Order: sequence, then structure tokens, then C-alpha cells
Amino acid sequence: MNYIKKISKKIFTNKYADLVVILVVLLSVAFLAFENLSGFVLNDTIIKSLEKDLEPNKIEILKTIDGNKYSEDKLRGILETPWQEISETAYIYSFNPENVVRLEKILFSLDKNTLVSLTAKLKNTDFSEPELVKFLSNYDVPASLQTAVIMGIPSLPEKLSDKFSQQQLYNIKSLKGRHWSPDALIDAVDGYGFSDGELKTILNHTKIIKFTPNEISLVLANSQLVFPISEKLQNFIIAFDDIFLAFFIIELILRFFAANGWRDFLGKHWIDIIAIIPLLRVFRISRYFLLLRLIRPLAYAVLLGRHMSYFSAMAHRKWVDFLMVMLALFFVVTFGTIVLNTAEPGRHPALSHSLWTIVFSMLSNQYTDDFPDSLVGKMTILFTMIAGMGFFAVVIGAVSAVMIDKFKEGIIMKRANLELLEEHIIICGWQERTPQIITELHRCEKYRKSNIVVISHARDFVDLDLDKYGVDASRVYLLEGDFTDPEILKKANIYTASIAIILPDWSEGRTRRDVDARTVLASLTIEKLNGAVYSCAELLDQEYESHMEIGNVNEVIIGDYYNGLIMAHAAINQDLVPFIKGILPAQAEHKLGNMPMAKEFVGLKFEDAVQKVMASRKILPVGVRTEDGSLLLNPTGRVLAAGDYFVAILNKKDKSMDC
Repeated sequence: MNYIKKISKKIFTNKYADLVVILVVLLSVAFLAFENLSGFVLNDTIIKSLEKDLEPNKIEILKTIDGNKYSEDKLRGILETPWQEISETAYIYSFNPENVVRLEKILFSLDKNTLVSLTAKLKNTDFSEPELVKFLSNYDVPASLQTAVIMGIPSLPEKLSDKFSQQQLYNIKSLKGRHWSPDALIDAVDGYGFSDGELKTILNHTKIIKFTPNEISLVLANSQLVFPISEKLQNFIIAFDDIFLAFFIIELILRFFAANGWRDFLGKHWIDIIAIIPLLRVFRISRYFLLLRLIRPLAYAVLLGRHMSYFSAMAHRKWVDFLMVMLALFFVVTFGTIVLNTAEPGRHPALSHSLWTIVFSMLSNQYTDDFPDSLVGKMTILFTMIAGMGFFAVVIGAVSAVMIDKFKEGIIMKRANLELLEEHIIICGWQERTPQIITELHRCEKYRKSNIVVISHARDFVDLDLDKYGVDASRVYLLEGDFTDPEILKKANIYTASIAIILPDWSEGRTRRDVDARTVLASLTIEKLNGAVYSCAELLDQEYESHMEIGNVNEVIIGDYYNGLIMAHAAINQDLVPFIKGILPAQAEHKLGNMPMAKEFVGLKFEDAVQKVMASRKILPVGVRTEDGSLLLNPTGRVLAAGDYFVAILNKKDKSMDC
């Protein structure tokens, strides 16, 4: 479990983690937009526009399937299905001997055996028109002769009220006025318990309605949204929705492990949970959760805002503003299309027509169609034109800013989630030498990949161009605030830091006494919050050093004192400064560092061990650091013990050194 937690934190401290999440969210938004703008929808406006081209009974059929979104394959299949309508009166063809004679005269051109068999089965039977046509087709009677039979044989009207009781008529009435597919009608009638004969009578009163290919094409053209969509593509989008869902669930699980408890997780990621709920399949297929599905675009927008830490520092937030305007533009186009389609059904019978009118009106900054009649339509176009002007203003401003400003990778990192850092270094205070400290730390092999958090409350501190100072900004986080404030230190995740460096803070015209007081306060606060951190602090006056020792501060540098020592001894010994230059800078050929002591040296005197080390490793030990942390310089005669470390001058390429 601890391993998963560590890996999770490492993932979300990576500068590309938020970028990946943003890309997936944007893909989800793109799929959502395509899903909502593709397909075929029948509504009252579209059906009304088709009244002049379709028969009334076919218009009634369209009303039974409106309100849903279909793929092209599904809607075409529905329209190609023969529909049946129950009528009060049906015309029955009764084949008594007289009508059989008429039939033989009409079909005299048929094969004699076929005609004999056909008339034998027709004698003393009753047929509705659809049944008669189907019967004749089974005998391969040509369509022209079928029409002649329908026209030449007299039919008698039959009313349902003459065949059924009042209760049965009441049940049949509930089925009338509606259009049925054949199977659905049989199931509905059978549900009322009619006998086979009664069922046949009801079916005789049905009229078959078929859409012609031209009528189907007309319905598809008028009901199409912006993009057509096939059943295969629709299933493809559903599959990708499942992939996005899996990604967001995995991300949430990892963020749960990276968080400091479930309260911290819920407080920071509740919107992520809301965003994935509409992706669950149950919420995609149920009408009862339509309202919940409507929050999906809003949740995506908030998700983008939460992950904008990657973009918020690019070009001083200009990309964030631009993306926010693009999202606002998307909603303007969407709602403008819907409102114009609703307010001007005569001019814009289809959503696709409304969409292109809104888009071109916004891009050209003038209405591209006949001027709208309604007040709502006029206000919609006015609002769209204003949004278009704002869009172009933002585009021009963003492009200009990008051309002027330089992309700064380091500033991207300054907004990252600091609470996910571990084993990082905290530097309290920004001075001219702070970039040098950062560079030296990163040049050390041990801390080459360590993240560094710099805390300062200087004005515009977080907008510093770290590249200008020659700093590797990819692992530097800038946090604005007072480093003596425990809450600011907690934001820098002091609990998991490995090193803390406290520099004198001369800002706001402070005196030397105030500067040292802040250094002592910050050092003691850091040690209180994390006793395991290795703390290094710089004081101006030596009188406060005892306070640091009481607070268990590991290293205390008296800046002016050591500067004075170096200056004095540089004048006395001309080799001191070259010696310091030869071992302290990161680029120096030799280093002063700690080297673990091999077991073979335990029990030897220091001077004997030095000779062996120099012979085998070409390393010069100058002292010993004992197990309790004491430093002994050139301890001649001391017997080395287990747990001791050599303090040695060694080549920087030697892997046994700490740095």
C-alpha cells in the first residue's frame, strides 16, 4: 500500500500529469460535443415543416417516434418498417359465387390450373384489401391484375361496432389513433384476450402505411443535426466513453492514494467524482437521470479549471484566458443554435441550419440570413455578434502576447500540487545568491533530481523568469508567502522535506536584529513541524547561535563571521582561496565529502587507514565523522570504529561520495 501511495505521489508531481488529464478531458469534451451535435432528432418544429410534403397519417407516425435521438441506420430502419393503423370501417371483399365469376373473368389470362386452384380457395371467404393483395401475390398474380381485382370486385363496408361488444370496443378504441408495427399491434391486441377470429377481424381493419424512399430521405434530411452518425460510429463513441470512464476512475484511485486521508481527497476531488457519474452507463440510458447528465459539460469545465495549473503559468495566464473564452464560445454557439431554432422555426426548421447561421453570423459579425422576426431571435443574433467581437479581440491579444513573451518551463511548475512532493528541499528566502544555491544543489549527484521549493513574500516573486538566472526551472517550485508562517510551510509540505535552508530576509527594511529573529523563528518552526529534516540556517550575529542549538538546527552559518575569516586568512595564506575554489563549486574537479568506511579499516589507526585508502582509491581522508555525528579532523592515533565515515577529498567522479 505504501508503495502505491509513493508511486501515486510521484505521478502527480510530474509536470506532465495535469497535461495528460487535460488532454483526456478535452477529448471527452470533443466527443461530448460531437455526440450532442450528431444524429437525427424529430421534434414538433421539424414534423410541422414536413406537413406540406407528407400525408397526414405519415405525420401521425412521425409524432409517435419524436423526442428521441437516432442514428441514421436506426431511424431509416424504423421508417422502412410497414406501419399499421386501425380504422373504424374496413372494406371487405366477400367471394360469393357471383364475385367468383367476376374474378374468373378478370384473371382469364392466368394459367388454367392456377386459376382453378385460386378460385377454389377464394369461394365463400372474406378478405380485407391487404389480405387479398397478399393472397393474390402468393399466386404470382401481376400487380396490374391485382389492381383490376380490387377495382372490379365490389366491397362491402364493415364497422367494428357491428362486430364487438361495448367493452371490446372500449379496448379497441385505446389502440385506435395510434400507429403500430405489425408485431407490436399483434402483441397489443393479444393482451386484451381476443379470440383468433376477433383478432383476424381487427387486423382486417388495419391499413398498411409505408414511407417511400424519397419520403425517408426527406425525413432524414430535415431531422439531421450537424453531423450524421451511423450505428457503428455511435457504438464507437460509447466505447470511448467507457475508456474515458476507466481513465478517470483510475486517476481518482491514484489521487486517493496520493491524498492525505479521505477528507483531503473528498475536499479536493469531489468535482472529479461528479464528472464521472454521468459517464456511467446507467446514467446514459435512463431518462430519469437526464438532469444529472446535463451537469457533465459543467463538470468538465470545472475539471479543466482545476487542472489548469499546467497552463495557468504559461504566458502569464493568457492561455488560460483564451481557453476559458473558447469554452464560453462553445456554450454561446450551442445555446444560440437551440434558441434560434426554437424562436424562428419557420426560417430555421433544422438545428443544422440554426448552427451554421449562428457560426457565420459570429465570424462575419453580421447576420447572414433574413433578419429574424421575433424579439428573442433578434436578441440572440445581437448576443452572438457581441460574442464574436470578444472572441476576435481575445485571439488577437493572445497571439500578440505569445509572440512577445517567451515560454518559460519553470513557471509552469510553480503552480503544481506541492502537497504531493516528497524528499524535496525547501529554501526560505529569495536573494541574489539563491539561484547559485539551487544550481549547486542540482549539480550534486545526490540531489540532481530533487525538487526545490523556494518561499518568499516578495512582490511578483512567482513571476520570476528562472531561466534568466541559469536555473533548471523544471524542478523548482515558487511559493509566495511568509516562511515563518506554519501554514505556508505546510503548503510547501514541510512534513516530507529532506532539507530546509533558511536565508536572512532583508525585505521591508528590517534591521539585523529583526532579520535574525525571523531566521530563528522559521528554523524552530521547521524543526517543530518536521524533526527529521536536515536544517541549515544563516545568522548575521553569533549571539543567536545558542537558540539554534537548543532548537536542534543541524547547521548554523554565521555569514559575516565566516566571510571575515576567509578574508583574513586569504591575506595570510595565498593558497586558501584556490583551495576553496578547487573543492567547493559543483564544477570543481575534487570534492569534500563523506565516504562510508569499509569493514577492512575497522580497528586500524587513522593514519594507517589513510595510507591504505590513498594506495587503493587515490582518495585523501582528512578527518572522521563518528556515528554520533561528531567531526574529528586529522585524528592521528584514533582507532576507527564501525559506523565511522571518512571525511575526504576525492574526485567528483568517485561514486562512493555523498555528493
